[in-house]
Amino acid sequence: MALRIEYIIILFIVLTILFSLSFNAKEDKEVIASAAAKDLQFQDTIFREVDKNSTISSAFAVEGIRINNTLKLKNIKFSNSDIKYIIGNTGTYKGEIITLDGDVKMLAANGFYCETQSASYNKNKKILDILKPFSAHMDKNRLLGDTLRYFLDEKTISVENPQATIFTAER
Repeated sequence: MALRIEYIIILFIVLTILFSLSFNAKEDKEVIASAAAKDLQFQDTIFREVDKNSTISSAFAVEGIRINNTLKLKNIKFSNSDIKYIIGNTGTYKGEIITLDGDVKMLAANGFYCETQSASYNKNKKILDILKPFSAHMDKNRLLGDTLRYFLDEKTISVENPQATIFTAER
C-alpha cells in the first residue's frame, strides 16, 4: 500500500498544469494593451503655456496620463489671466477644453467665486460651462442655479433656475 514516487510526480505534474490553466491569459493581454496605449505618464507636473513675454496659462496635476492626445489628470489646478484658479479632483485636458469633475472650485480674477461638481472651460473662447447645480458669490451677492455659462471676456452670466440675492449701491 505504499505510494510509489511515480504517482506522486504524476500528481504533482497534473496539479501544476491545472494551476497554470487557472490563470486567464486574456486579462494579461488586456493589461499589456492598456499599458501600450499610454503615450505618457507623469506625477507632480506643471504645464505652462507661454508666449515671448509672459506665461499665458498654467496647469498643475498631481498625477496624469496622456492617451491619444488627451490628458487625464488627478487633482488639477488651472490658472490664467482671467482665472486665479479652477481646481477639481479629476479632469481631462483635450485641445482647448479643460473638463473638471469632483469638488470643482473656481475663483475669477474679478472676485467671482463658484463651486460645483462638474465644469468645463474653453481656453480660446474664455467660456466656463457648469452643467450641474452650483453655488456662486461675488462680494455680498449670492447665486444658486442648475446650470451656468460664464463669458469671462464679456463678464456676463447665463443661469438656468437662478436663485439670487443681489445687493445694489444706494443712490
